Amino acid sequence: MATNGGEEETVRKLIEKQLDEKETTNQVMKRLQDELAKIKSEAEEIELIEETKCQDELEKLKGELEKVTPLKDNNYFDDNISNYIEHYSNQFSSYPKLNEEEIQKGFDQLIVNLLNTSNNSTSLKYLNTSSSYYLENKFNPNCTFIYKNINIDMDQEKSCLQHFVVCLGNLISPHVSL
Repeated sequence: MATNGGEEETVRKLIEKQLDEKETTNQVMKRLQDELAKIKSEAEEIELIEETKCQDELEKLKGELEKVTPLKDNNYFDDNISNYIEHYSNQFSSYPKLNEEEIQKGFDQLIVNLLNTSNNSTSLKYLNTSSSYYLENKFNPNCTFIYKNINIDMDQEKSCLQHFVVCLGNLISPHVSL
């Protein structure tokens, strides 16, 4: 019987050991499942963040596209204005070379005429600033657009102009004909 009792004890210890191993395995499985759930949650969060970033970028690109193509939706920019610009540009195409003063004068006339044509549909006013060093008193863009409700005396208040600029640019003489 002693032998039988020893075997029972061994079997009982093996069963306890297996139960302990099963419990340990269950604990490890639970930890792994928790870890997996955490990783899934983080992955979903990252995916949501990336999706939001992509959505934001897409919206930004849509906004840029709308800025690039506002003339399509602008009821005031019609074929007449487009033809007027083309006709005006063609007047200069026969000149082999133009100096900056001629380009400035032609551009001034074109912009003034376009703004006069669309007077009620624009809030901008054009200024020829080619001889006005108004930006930090050392830079002189050839052309400047400000809101038309801003009245600045260029001789007296040109240093204030830089605070009201909507758009500015320089005109450069091409080395070939237009």
